[in-house]
Amino acid sequence: MSPRSRASFTELVAMLDDPERAPKAARALGRTRDLAAIPILLTRYDLAVRTFDSWEWCGTIDGWMPETRLALLRAQALRRAIVTALGDLGRPALEAALALPLGARPRTSDLVEIARRSGPTSVDVITRALDGRNTSEIKCNIRLLRDLGDPCAIPHLVPLLGHPASSVGGIVWETLVRLGRRDLDSLAALPEAALDPLWKLALRARAGDRRILPQLLRTCEAGENGRARNAALGALGHLRAAEGVPWLLRVLDEGSPDATVEIAVEALGKIGDPAAIGPLLRMLSHDHLYFRIGWEVGRVLRRLLRSPRPLLDAVANGLAPSRAAGVLSLLSPIEDGDALAEALAHPAVQIREAAAMTAHHVEGRARRHALLPRLETLALEDGEPRVRRQAAYALGRLHVSSAVATLRRVQGDPNEQVREAATRALEWLAWRH
Repeated sequence: MSPRSRASFTELVAMLDDPERAPKAARALGRTRDLAAIPILLTRYDLAVRTFDSWEWCGTIDGWMPETRLALLRAQALRRAIVTALGDLGRPALEAALALPLGARPRTSDLVEIARRSGPTSVDVITRALDGRNTSEIKCNIRLLRDLGDPCAIPHLVPLLGHPASSVGGIVWETLVRLGRRDLDSLAALPEAALDPLWKLALRARAGDRRILPQLLRTCEAGENGRARNAALGALGHLRAAEGVPWLLRVLDEGSPDATVEIAVEALGKIGDPAAIGPLLRMLSHDHLYFRIGWEVGRVLRRLLRSPRPLLDAVANGLAPSRAAGVLSLLSPIEDGDALAEALAHPAVQIREAAAMTAHHVEGRARRHALLPRLETLALEDGEPRVRRQAAYALGRLHVSSAVATLRRVQGDPNEQVREAATRALEWLAWRH
């Protein structure tokens, strides 16, 4: 055969046995458009991937023996060439790949590449493969549609939201959100008969469709249907809609059901408007606050607060120190070092302890250094062992070498836990410096 002559189909298949010429032969088989090449290429893909996987766990190939390195690189090249060839063979190749058992299929990333090269009909091929399959295969095909990123799949996925396996519904929802972000009009065009109106509202909100904002505000204003209102409140949070903050705050003050309040609090956290700090602190002061709501309020406050000042003011106005301490101990970052210094000197033990726990989150080296004298005093002189213990830890976390002398004195504390904290803090400082 002369160098310029075109190899026949049989010759190209034979060339697949030659490691050096196999990638070129595979690409040439794709260009032949001969469907007989599909099973041959899929078999060769399986061999190439098994060769690759047997060494992939070893990590970097630098320093390997030249023969081993070359074999791996050739397996990689053959795999990429086969993916290109299968994509060139179009729809039948994609159908054949999807018909294989999960363990014998090409990798998802390679299937995505094959589907993209196959053309616009690939979505139809994959969605047809959703029927009559077991749960694992269905989920695999849904992930393939998600990674392919074609919004044309949206109408085909909606019926699967009601699949008996809840895990399938979760993956479908995630996929619809991702595809909807690429084409919001596809979500808006879904008929109401295909999807529950409230589900559709939530789906469009999660995908970021702000065109539904007037509808959400009207629903909140009407306040008639509890289920519809809850969906609208949650959607305001997903859209990060500051326009909805007044309605969300109104929910906190009007004695709404616990489920509605919890949704409103979560939405306020997502929006992140500081106007919610005061109402949330007032909620935290309620004696009979439902546990889940209290937990959500604390989580949102930790996200909104950058200073302990509102917490100290709330304690002065009747908030239980233990509840304020639960928020204070997890604040990060803290921009107001002066307020934290006041918290370190607070009469309530819980506040002093929480302030010491969070001292290393104060922003700015100068602000952290300014806290040292107060922390050293607490570590040596506070009447509560748990406060001395947290102050010792704080001296270590601040990574200031001048605290070593104080910590050595704390190692003589009568409380064993305080002594252990001082020893650990000294170890941190020794490691750091």
